[in-house]
Parts: sequence; C-alpha cells; structure tokens
Amino acid sequence: MLGISQSPLAPNQLPPSLAHLALADGAREALYRFTVSLAEQSIDAYGARQPLKAGMVVEADVIQDRRRIVEWILEPVIAVARRNER
Repeated sequence: MLGISQSPLAPNQLPPSLAHLALADGAREALYRFTVSLAEQSIDAYGARQPLKAGMVVEADVIQDRRRIVEWILEPVIAVARRNER
C-alpha cells in the first residue's frame, strides 16, 4: 500500500461510479481513498486469467489492529502502567 487519505471523502468527492457507496443502506461509515501498487495487471477468476480494466471496483476489509482478547481487556491497566513509568 502506498497511501491512505488523511480525512474521509465527502460523497460529492467520489467518482459518479462510486457515489452509491456513500448512500447505500444509510451507510454512515467514513470512506477513505487508498492508493496501492499492484504486483500484476491481471487476476485469476473462475479458472481463467482476466486482465484488470479501468473502472473496476474492489472491496476490501482493512485490519486496523490485531490483539488477543486478554490484551484488549487489559489495555486500560497497561496504559496506566505506561503513564506511571514516565
């Protein structure tokens, strides 16, 4: 990945082909622009090689944090301990 926009995009900043994302099902999620570098210009789909074309859309889930449950539960205690160390 090469970059993520610093602030969410307003619906009027989206290309017309993507404007439905901001309005779909009353979605209230922020939309950010990701800039990526592709390793290849084609994908394997249904057993055949398909070239990527302008205007194609991708959907992805972005993992923001990965922790064990115990780390998530104990985070407030750990944060206080870190503050006291300073």
